[in-house]
Amino acid sequence: MRRGDRVRGGATGFLLPVLILLVAALSAQPLLIWAQSNGVELANSQKAEGVPPVGTHEDGSSSNWRAMVPGDPSAPGTVSDESVLAAASSGSPLVIPAADFSSDGGFPDGYFFDFETGFLRGDDFACLKAPAYLPHGVTVDYVGASLYDNATGSVTVNLKRVDVVSGAVNTMATLGTPWNSTDIQSVGDNDIDYEEISYPAYAYFLTVCLSSVDHRLYSVRIYYTEP
Repeated sequence: MRRGDRVRGGATGFLLPVLILLVAALSAQPLLIWAQSNGVELANSQKAEGVPPVGTHEDGSSSNWRAMVPGDPSAPGTVSDESVLAAASSGSPLVIPAADFSSDGGFPDGYFFDFETGFLRGDDFACLKAPAYLPHGVTVDYVGASLYDNATGSVTVNLKRVDVVSGAVNTMATLGTPWNSTDIQSVGDNDIDYEEISYPAYAYFLTVCLSSVDHRLYSVRIYYTEP
């Protein structure tokens, strides 16, 4: 075989696989466009028919799935670590969010924390507790809470202290919902017992019980005066 024939044969052998791949890619593009279009149409049809989207229970209540999708960390409104520390060191009030509360162990599955709205609600019945890290030597003046109660029974929050040597527990403040309402209720107690915070003699904590899906806790705020 002449040298020219060998060159033409090699070029043909190289170009043939490239042409096959190109034809396959062009053939797949309409299928991809069709799949995307039908996916959008399916989602729209499910919405029109009332089919719950992914992350929503059949009864319409939200799950935490959607809130697990990470956002853009560079988006406007992102809070820096420095600003969080500055706010935390600025003093009264001490704000305890619903996220700080955890089960007392009696009914660990009896409550739900909603990622998107930041509240705790009862699923059946649950009692929960949270630490209250108050500064040493301050005097507690007022304890407030944002609660929702549209069911039988009151939602009651207690601030307590425990003697770390004897184990004796004292209730410092008690606040609860006075009636049923479809609005968030802001309740409080300014009649504080054992109001001076003393370490290491005592440890401080909050308690609450939620006995219905219409019982919610959003936050607790402890106002205090520094010496």
